[in-house]
Amino acid sequence: MPSGNFTALVTPFLKNKNIDYAKLKELTIRQIKMGTTGIVALGSTAEASTLNEYEKHKIMETIVSSSNKKAIIIAGINAFSLDNALSQSLQRFIDGADALLIPPPPYIKPSKKGLLDFYQTLADQSYIPIILYNIPSRTGINIPTDLIQTLSLHPNIVGIKEASGDINYALSISKYVNNSFSLLSGNDNLLLPLLSLGASGIISVIGNISPTICEQTIKNFQSSNPSKAKDYYHSHLNLIDALSFESNPICIKYIMSKLNLIKPYYRKPLCEPDKTTKKKINAVLKNCNFFEEIQ
Repeated sequence: MPSGNFTALVTPFLKNKNIDYAKLKELTIRQIKMGTTGIVALGSTAEASTLNEYEKHKIMETIVSSSNKKAIIIAGINAFSLDNALSQSLQRFIDGADALLIPPPPYIKPSKKGLLDFYQTLADQSYIPIILYNIPSRTGINIPTDLIQTLSLHPNIVGIKEASGDINYALSISKYVNNSFSLLSGNDNLLLPLLSLGASGIISVIGNISPTICEQTIKNFQSSNPSKAKDYYHSHLNLIDALSFESNPICIKYIMSKLNLIKPYYRKPLCEPDKTTKKKINAVLKNCNFFEEIQ
């Protein structure tokens, strides 16, 4: 059962917008040294929709080899059709992924029957476990809760990343959490509330700066010290909230550039945050006491 912090890793680019594989290796090794449980590659935070298949393969190759089996590697799948999802899933297995993170096909808005067939076929044919990904802001639909109940019984579907931002929805699916099906927070600012509903971890954006923030919150909560978890989590909440000033991964990449972790390069249509957002982020950074903890 997935548990802990899984950092949704950014894709660092060079000025010419080619991928900076040397920097990607550095970021992966840094994640391992800082104690993250796992890394999610090729997600929305990685600007995966702008990557071609060869680039995805090279990114996976870089992360898998650099992690040296010291972290769980989850690969994001983003496909408009079942056939393409199957093709990507097989390639990510060949690339060395330990699990797959799969949302409903974006834009399509399939019916419940269509979604059931989509996920069951993928789970039946995948050589590695699948984590469902509920993110209606990007796909246009919530995965129906009764469908999650059905899918949670499949032996190759091991959890769900819940990123709707709807606590009532999270509460309704929390009843399906057990030793073989886990709930992972998909919103950094909702980690603590979802832990109280039985979540065992998070796929985080803030983990790019410091996986320790989420790892320590989870560890304290699970060790029967929710008060300490709450205090630690709230001490970083302003920074976490800054991640959503603009569409992800705009803000996290800008913050990482201010911390000299990467250069602030994006692939269009994404771009640097506007001046107002930069000013707000800079004010947050000025008042943060986390610089020692991210080294």
